[in-house]
Amino acid sequence: MDDLLSVLAVFQMVVYYPLIDIKFPPTASILFDTIINLASFEMIPTEKYYPLIFDLPESEAMSDGFDNFDYGTKIFLNNLGTLWLAMNQVGLQFVLYYLGRKCKKTRLGRKVQVYYKVSLFWGTPIDFLNSAYAELCFGCIMNWYSLTWRGNTHAYGMVINNIYLFISSVLVVGYPVWKFVFLYSNYYSL
Repeated sequence: MDDLLSVLAVFQMVVYYPLIDIKFPPTASILFDTIINLASFEMIPTEKYYPLIFDLPESEAMSDGFDNFDYGTKIFLNNLGTLWLAMNQVGLQFVLYYLGRKCKKTRLGRKVQVYYKVSLFWGTPIDFLNSAYAELCFGCIMNWYSLTWRGNTHAYGMVINNIYLFISSVLVVGYPVWKFVFLYSNYYSL
């Protein structure tokens, strides 16, 4: 699994090269168009559903290059797509773990607690942040560029969007610092 995540991380770095203002040959563009969905976690077509569910306003892309790479808006939830669902799944695992701890007298509570104890704290969140870091950075930067609090008819969609933006921004800024401090202090014991 680690090898697969390493390949995905390399894809994420390489696939965004065309966003830099450099000319690429057409064959390279075909390759980038092919692997963008894999590298950006687009497994479910959410661009049709999120604006309806969250009442998100229309927004144009930063440039044609961003539009070609499925960043056709500056709204954070729209740019994350399927990654937003994965982020919520990681959060749900923490909730299930703490419910299992509160219900540790029951057999199911103990099973849930044992199941999530190791993987939840040393597997899922770290793997998620390693894999999704580039995508989260792009989404945060583009939404901070045009931060707004009003949706089409109601404000709830943009409030939800901005709450996730703030949480993700803290993760984007804090994760490299935490990783450096953790690896620096524990390098010889790993």
